[in-house]
Parts: sequence; structure tokens; C-alpha cells
Amino acid sequence: MALLASEVTRIKIELGYNGLTLSALPYAFDGITAIFDQVLLPYLQAGLLTTSSTDVVAATSPTPVALTLASVTGLAVGDRMIVDVDAAQETAHISGIAGNAVTLALQNAHTHPYQVNQEGAEAVVRERLNQCIAISARIARAGSRAGVKKADEVEFFASNGSQRGVIDDLRTLQAHWRTELATACGCGPNINAGYGGGGSVLVNV
Repeated sequence: MALLASEVTRIKIELGYNGLTLSALPYAFDGITAIFDQVLLPYLQAGLLTTSSTDVVAATSPTPVALTLASVTGLAVGDRMIVDVDAAQETAHISGIAGNAVTLALQNAHTHPYQVNQEGAEAVVRERLNQCIAISARIARAGSRAGVKKADEVEFFASNGSQRGVIDDLRTLQAHWRTELATACGCGPNINAGYGGGGSVLVNV
């Protein structure tokens, strides 16, 4: 499944850009912004997206299960698959293929129909984008309670000299995953180095 326009918009924001379209940026360097709409959205490599009709019960440890898929076109033993979505989502490598069934070691419960996605660049980008979104939410929650930690002991969450606080650690983690996201998008870790100043940017496509 191709990246959604909403996902591309969130990627722009995570990497330091606004949500404006190319036509609304007459004074900005459109070449960098075009990476998202004209390169990333239509050309990011994707793996097979299919569905399974096999119900899976939860297990205490990863257990081999044969999943019947709507399609196995392009799949091979060893491919990493992403099964289901949200809290039920898990990943596993294909250990066998027989007809339209693939064998995966799964632990979570899955009720058909659910999606099964062969890992590709889109899946990697989504995984890293989700990490960025989760960290942003943690920073928002930490900010709402930053300040005095205890009535009899004042402890600040912001940095103070050589000391680091909760928010500092989250910001460091956020910077890491934003760099990982930019790299997965083929933009490298310094995507906005030339924004608004002309010049060029290398895109690995």
C-alpha cells in the first residue's frame, strides 16, 4: 500500500518542513520540498500487500503458523512479513511456502481478514515515522508535568548545566528517529540544509 498523503505530510513536519504545497512556496527551494510529493509519494519501494483468511490464537512464544494469503506473488522464503496493524501487529520471516500458504512464527492473536505486508521501503518508513509520532506524544506528556517533581524535593525536567532531564533524553531520541526517517526516505540526515537558500540536494532513488 502506497504511503498516504497524510503520512507524507507528517513526514514533512517531522523533518522540519511545513504543510504547504509546492505552488505555495515561491520563495523556498522547491527542489527539496518536491522530494516528498514528486519522489517519495509515487516511487517509494513497496512490498506485496495482501490479506489472510487464517485466524491465529495468541501464544506464549512465537509459534509456526500456516497463513493462507489472498496472494503470494513475489514472496520468497526468508522474506520479512508485517502481520496485522496497531496493537496486534507483529513481524516474522517466512520459513516455508506451500500453495497460497506461508509459514510464519507468530505470537499475537489475529482475526481474519487482516493485512499481511511484505516488508519494503514503505514499511520501514512507516515504522520510523510511528517512532517519531510516539516520541512527540511522550514529549507532550512530559511537558505537561515538567517542573516541580516533589513538594519536599525540587527537581526540574529540563536540562540544568551538566544534568539532563526527561525532556532532554526524549529530544535526543526524537533527533535519532528523525534522522533514521530522513535516511529511509532517501534524503540523508541533513535534509533541510539547503531549504530556502537555493542550491541542490542529493536524493538516493
